[in-house]
Amino acid sequence: MKKVLFVCTGNTCRSPMAEAILKHKASERYDVKSAGLFAMDGQPTHPNAISVLRDHDIQFKHSSKQLTKELVDWADLILTMTQGHKHTLIQHFPEALDKVETLKGYLEFQEQWEKWKEAKADYELKKAIYDHTGPTDEGSEKELENAYTRVQQFENVLGNLDIEDPFGASKQVYNDVFLELEELIDRFIENDV
Repeated sequence: MKKVLFVCTGNTCRSPMAEAILKHKASERYDVKSAGLFAMDGQPTHPNAISVLRDHDIQFKHSSKQLTKELVDWADLILTMTQGHKHTLIQHFPEALDKVETLKGYLEFQEQWEKWKEAKADYELKKAIYDHTGPTDEGSEKELENAYTRVQQFENVLGNLDIEDPFGASKQVYNDVFLELEELIDRFIENDV
């Protein structure tokens, strides 16, 4: 059974809704948890999130959890709600690089993500060599610039991969986020073989 961890900021809105949706739709295929990068353990799920889940016939009990190394190690796949979450998670847990994606990015741009990772690795390697040795010839600086440009091109193609944070918004905004998450999770289940 694949272990999926959803991550957001406080683990009271987006990631618990994503956890509830995936558990509701495919608990026989996935072991699912959620956590927050800046969560305070034990906080209740936001009342609007619970209300929207109930409106869609999903019963869910949850209290917030801080993201820990144990949860990161437990997961086979970590899906974040924003690019910022992904970058922060990787900064704190660099060993998780190969299993962290934004939920949107994982689904919509899988091929581009792979190419971006390759371009990013190539750039990081060239930059490390350049930083260590300095310019070795006229071409080394141009090579570094080209590698950076390639990373930027993939990032421009990828666009906005964030799921809006509904915290403090109306129930309608929570419902919109729920519908977006549900559509993404349906595609995840369909495409994840």
